[in-house]
Amino acid sequence: MLNVLFLSIMMGFGFPQEQENLTIEVVIRGISEEIGTIRIGLYGSDNTFLSFTDVAAGSIVKAQKGEVKTFFKPNKKGKYAVAVLHDENSNTKMDVNFFGIPQEPFGFSLNPRVIFRAPRFNDCAFDVNNYTKVIIDL
Repeated sequence: MLNVLFLSIMMGFGFPQEQENLTIEVVIRGISEEIGTIRIGLYGSDNTFLSFTDVAAGSIVKAQKGEVKTFFKPNKKGKYAVAVLHDENSNTKMDVNFFGIPQEPFGFSLNPRVIFRAPRFNDCAFDVNNYTKVIIDL
């Protein structure tokens, strides 16, 4: 009986659970100019998607012609979405014209077609398990 109790404790009831080692690799392709920065936002819910202040994680990398990569280490498995802006003039915002049409390259995970509106979280969401690679074309 004591052996069964000890075995139960050894199987996880008495020790802290091992934290998950999750990684999201984000590859942004199609960068045509080596100017400004690439701003990458990782979102974990529909409620925060495309918010400037409520991101699960963010990264800013120097623009390089061709492609750049960054990595995120989320705390838990689940659905995530990524939004990318090539901030060519490094003014920390997306420049738009008089009609509100973006004037700087942008992209989203799963590369949804963007015609008259920004995509929704579900248009861009992907499942994160252990290692997940996301390719975004600008």
